[in-house]
Amino acid sequence: MRVEPGGLSNINDVKILICRVLNELDNPIAMSDLTDGMLADGYVNYFDFAIAINDLSENGHVRRETEDGRIVYYITDDGKNADRLLGGSLPLAVCEKVYAAVLAARSGGRAVCTVEPHELGCFVRMRFIFDERELFNVKLEAGDEMAAEDMKRNFLKNPHDVYISLVKLIK
Repeated sequence: MRVEPGGLSNINDVKILICRVLNELDNPIAMSDLTDGMLADGYVNYFDFAIAINDLSENGHVRRETEDGRIVYYITDDGKNADRLLGGSLPLAVCEKVYAAVLAARSGGRAVCTVEPHELGCFVRMRFIFDERELFNVKLEAGDEMAAEDMKRNFLKNPHDVYISLVKLIK
């Protein structure tokens, strides 16, 4: 698996990112949800992730347990300290995108987008549903159907980016 431009190719950065995400969650997460979120946008290579999570577990930065037949990870005090000391060295955009992807994977977050033609063009309705709550519902106008379909495709490709951007704009 190839790392996207701007992604993390240094194994130590991947370890720090894992600690950062687990520290932000502040509760256990299933291995499957952590894996899905970490790999969602190509910011982390699968093999680097697998090595990093194993190393963190062996070194006591994360704790691996089995709960209800599934593997879950907890952050330890050593992992929290690593995040506190080194987490700021990671690109903020990567941290935010990976964290949002992990949250979406954990809660079943999903994006819904529809195109509604009208007499002057199209409306594009974008919704992001997270943890069975609608986090946002935005309706924009596009000049034509081709522009509307581009907006829809781009939103569905990165719905968490849109959500993060909206939150940043109104904070």
